[in-house]
Amino acid sequence: MALVATIMGSTAVSTPAHAAYPQTPFREQDLNLSGTSGKFIWYNRSVQVGGGVTGSGNRDCAAVVFTAYDSNNRQVARAARPGDNQYNCTNQRYGFGFMLDASNVVGGIRSIRVDLYIWNIETGQVFLEDSGRYPRP
Repeated sequence: MALVATIMGSTAVSTPAHAAYPQTPFREQDLNLSGTSGKFIWYNRSVQVGGGVTGSGNRDCAAVVFTAYDSNNRQVARAARPGDNQYNCTNQRYGFGFMLDASNVVGGIRSIRVDLYIWNIETGQVFLEDSGRYPRP
């Protein structure tokens, strides 16, 4: 009588790993707690922007402008939130999520400038309160 032994081995099937898209947090704020914060997700050429902008709820209203640049420092995309010439005047966060599209730009977006604008209701003045430039990781 022959003894047959079968050893069942497990073989792992591997799938190609996809590298996560790089992310960069951003934050710009004034002394009265108006500000914007969120993150960028850097795709091949375009960038997903997610976050929010908040006014102080007192006398200051806030807006944020995102300007994207290519490797030659040329502007390739721009977006304002809550919108062009619109401000969030509450202390409630105005959330946003959108794409800065540079799908037709060779090399894509290489940096994004974030400008926080404040509109003072009492004086009627609008001024650039804070600004930051965020390079592609």
